[in-house]
Amino acid sequence: MAEDKKAWKAILKAMQQRLHDMGLSGALASKAANAEVKAIAAAEDLFTVFDELHDAGRPDVAGALCVEFFASLLLNMPKEERRKFMKVVLKVADEMEKLLEKIEAEEEGSR
Repeated sequence: MAEDKKAWKAILKAMQQRLHDMGLSGALASKAANAEVKAIAAAEDLFTVFDELHDAGRPDVAGALCVEFFASLLLNMPKEERRKFMKVVLKVADEMEKLLEKIEAEEEGSR
């Protein structure tokens, strides 16, 4: 449980840093970062099921459900913007991963 709290704290910190880097700070940045963390936490059960399906030898079902989930998130986006958006999402995911690794390393070093 303590590890989960640390992970969520690191994710929140990374999101706040990203918003700060974009020039957003204060109450609105905090509200946006917290809302994003809550949305990710809400999806955690679904991702757990994806893992369980994969472990149960059904990566095909896990993959299909995962694709449906992400497609439903993109459904309301204008068609012409989807590809551009996905490229940006992949780039941001890579950047977030690097930032999370850096934050975790700093936290380990401060112990």
